[in-house]
Amino acid sequence: MGPDNGVLEAVLPDAEARAVEAAELFLPGPGATFHGRDRFAPVAAHLAAGGSMESLGPVAEDPVRLRLEPPRRWDGGARGRVVHVDRFGNLVTDLPIEWAREGTVEAVRVAGHEVRTAAGHFAQLPADTPGWLPGSLGTVELAVRGQNLARRWGIGGGEAVELAFR
Repeated sequence: MGPDNGVLEAVLPDAEARAVEAAELFLPGPGATFHGRDRFAPVAAHLAAGGSMESLGPVAEDPVRLRLEPPRRWDGGARGRVVHVDRFGNLVTDLPIEWAREGTVEAVRVAGHEVRTAAGHFAQLPADTPGWLPGSLGTVELAVRGQNLARRWGIGGGEAVELAFR
């Protein structure tokens, strides 16, 4: 469940979108802030209690869809993007970690930076050295132990990322 702004497109590209029009589920008088309290929470509670998607309202005819290019792989490497910067400043990509494990990664390149250090987890990263590792979402992540890599490099979501295989 999310707003009609395309935010769920990356994880639910083919999901059916519904216009939530069941006003009896909403709290009275929308607040002046995000609808999380007045709309989203009551609707989530309704669904968690066994309410059907159909009871929320009609299928949305024209939901916002972000046309995201999926990651691509070829013999010499792969290309994806940074899809998220987490609260620690780690760069979460859309490149499946299996692609990095199957090939012998020579480097990960992003925004003019080249990362050659691989690790199985954050504690294995040498101090002050950017590295790549498997993230909790099953994708390649770039990080620096104890530092905010996104801030250090001035990188945000959407930046292109390339795996170069040996």
